Amino acid sequence: AQAEAESERSRMLRAMDLAVSFFETQLTGSEGVAARAYLESRGLSQETAARFRLGYAPSRFNALIEHFNEQHIPLSVAERIGLVGRNERGNYDFFRDRVMLPVLDRQRRPVGFSSRLMDPDAKERKYVNSPDTPLFHKKEQLYGLHAALDGIRRSDTAVLVEGNFDVMSLHDVGITNAVAPMGTALTAEQVQILGRVARKVVVIFDGDTAGERASRRALPIFL
Repeated sequence: AQAEAESERSRMLRAMDLAVSFFETQLTGSEGVAARAYLESRGLSQETAARFRLGYAPSRFNALIEHFNEQHIPLSVAERIGLVGRNERGNYDFFRDRVMLPVLDRQRRPVGFSSRLMDPDAKERKYVNSPDTPLFHKKEQLYGLHAALDGIRRSDTAVLVEGNFDVMSLHDVGITNAVAPMGTALTAEQVQILGRVARKVVVIFDGDTAGERASRRALPIFL
């Protein structure tokens, strides 16, 4: 039973990595023009985009499904890791027409995604994360930890910011010990992860009302 579970996990990790590679390729292709322009507007260097394995999910409802079919990835696996949904009309790509921000674990393996809508006037949510899956539990993840571990170990300090793009912007200018919670309030699980890798945490949340409220909520968790 254990061997079977490990084999299933390996299949899910492989499917997740194939998805990341697919989205990376789409970002550099003809369908990724608007996504590349959006990333440029955020001031990110190509080096940082590559380090964080940024990509683009095409607007077509089955672009990733077609890729998985070509790679002989069962849709049941894709559904389990939150990349494919199902409704009365059949299967569809969970992420569409979004900049894709993979969440990598400490071994640099992709386990989930955050995604950013580019159209500021769209009525959909700006950010959508992967649902909880056997690989991904949002409350236990810190965005950018894979890239920040070396910087945290060198300085014994982690910099905690609010957003994914805040993390990448800081890494872009050499502050390579920055991480962020996954778009939700800071959790005890995330603080425990930080406590295992850093002796000091510097919290820099936004200066608006929401950021001040998040800072006040975070303090008791650290204490």
